[in-house]
Amino acid sequence: VGEACVYKGAKMPMYGESCYLPWDYSILTDTPELLEIKAKAYMVKTPFLMEKTITLKSGEASIRFDMSITNSGGEKLHYQWGYHPNISPNFLSPEVLINIPRCKTINRFAGENSDILQGCVGIWPEVTGRDGNLVDLSRFNLNETKANDFTLLENPEKSEVSIINPEKEIEFNMSWDKNAWEHASVWRVNNSDFGYPRYGKTRVLGFVISNDLTWGLNNIDENSHVLGSMESKSGWIEFGVRKTI
Repeated sequence: VGEACVYKGAKMPMYGESCYLPWDYSILTDTPELLEIKAKAYMVKTPFLMEKTITLKSGEASIRFDMSITNSGGEKLHYQWGYHPNISPNFLSPEVLINIPRCKTINRFAGENSDILQGCVGIWPEVTGRDGNLVDLSRFNLNETKANDFTLLENPEKSEVSIINPEKEIEFNMSWDKNAWEHASVWRVNNSDFGYPRYGKTRVLGFVISNDLTWGLNNIDENSHVLGSMESKSGWIEFGVRKTI
């Protein structure tokens, strides 16, 4: 989460620590019916321990992550915790449909090459576009859509999203624990994000869930989350696929 910054004297890298560190793992269960893997990583610049249990069950086309973060230090620390699984162009056919429960949308960033304006507000899936016409955010045609934007989904009815590919007759779905990650956003990029780390060559649709709306520990405010000494927070995320007919 966020740009590189300094927090309590520690130089934090762009996006935080956990994505750069190796994880230890052990196999808890390995049977034809059930596979469970436990993974963990201790942060280096902060005293956080991150743990996750990955579960696959026979006969179920889904994978579940049960995760936790623990402050093993002796003082309260701010934390920003989030995930953004990305859907690649291999799945994003021109007819793909993004299925999200009806909710208010608030754009938090839109580059000058996006078809929507920064700060635009709407009701999913429609927002007013840069040219004054309505843009249907549930459609993401890589052959036509101009996108480099990040749109917040405000209080959707359910903490779940899905993408339907009618050509492949497959639906990808994602659900999560809203008690851990109360905020959800849609991230669209179609070769319109320049400079580090994408350099104008990224085509992706991302679903972003997070516990905090501020961008980076250098932007913490009175609403930012903290964990006390030896305090933990846990949550789960599940991904699945299914045939649409």
